[in-house]
This record gives sequence, C-alpha cells and structure tokens, in this order.
Amino acid sequence: MTGLISDIYHMMKPGKNFHRGFHSWEWIRGQECDPFVPTSVSNLDLSRYMRRNLPENGPFRLMFAQYLNNRAWWRSEFDHYAAQVMRCAAGWLKRYSHRKPWMLWVDPFDPHEPRDPPAEYVSAYSPEYEGIDPIRPSAFTADYAPPRIQAHQGSLRRQMHPCR
Repeated sequence: MTGLISDIYHMMKPGKNFHRGFHSWEWIRGQECDPFVPTSVSNLDLSRYMRRNLPENGPFRLMFAQYLNNRAWWRSEFDHYAAQVMRCAAGWLKRYSHRKPWMLWVDPFDPHEPRDPPAEYVSAYSPEYEGIDPIRPSAFTADYAPPRIQAHQGSLRRQMHPCR
C-alpha cells in the first residue's frame, strides 16, 4: 500500500502527475497560487502585508491575492495547510498502516513562502513587532524593521564602511 499526501500546488499542475503510481493520494488545496478559490481581480487591500505599491494586476499582486482568498476561511492553527496535511497523514496511517508493507510520502509545502504562521506563534516569538506581516517576504529589511532598528543598521553600515 502506498500513499501520497501533499499541499504542494506545483506537484498537481497539469502534466506533472506526481501522484501517478500511488495506490492513494490526497492533495490539500489552496497553497500558494493554487486557483482553489475563484480570484479574478486583485482588489484586496494588501497594505497589512507590503508597503511597496505593486501594479494593480501584476503577477505578484494576483498571486498574493489568490493566496489570501484561499485562506480567508481560516480561524485557528488547526486550519493552516501544514496542520491539514499532518491530520490527513495521521488519518491515512490509521486506515492503512495495518496493510504490510506500506509507504506514505507526506510532503507539506511549509515553510516556503508564503510564510504564514499562526498568530499565537508570531506573538510568542516576536511580541514587540509592529511592522507589516511578512507573509510574502520582501528583499528589503526596511519594509519590516522599526525605525530604531533601521537607525542601528545605519550606524553599523557606517562602521563597516568608514569611507562613506
């Protein structure tokens, strides 16, 4: 008995067929830019997640809007994709592990972007953070760092580069 359980959108794109050859497989829908919930326009307010203005219908904005719509129903840690994958895997083991031999491939997409931990973990590890939610990381630390950290980084740069 073999099984595959994953939430990796790229494994299930047309023509990929990663599930071929398994006795059973389950795909947890909605991760990243999976068109799970119909999202035709990117009219969501993204200011909570990014400071930079992106083109109205640019690919990055559309992909991010798709992800936010896919997970709009979440209410707790129980709803996150990694939790769904692990619950599904536990269910598979309960149903089929008595059939010997067996192999289960469990492949969650997390911790890849979008990095979207439950709120209780964010507050436990970064209780004083007041910046934007870094679900889709920016390459610019200025998008996340409070002014006092930015000032400290500036002084470090001056110490490292005395000629400037």
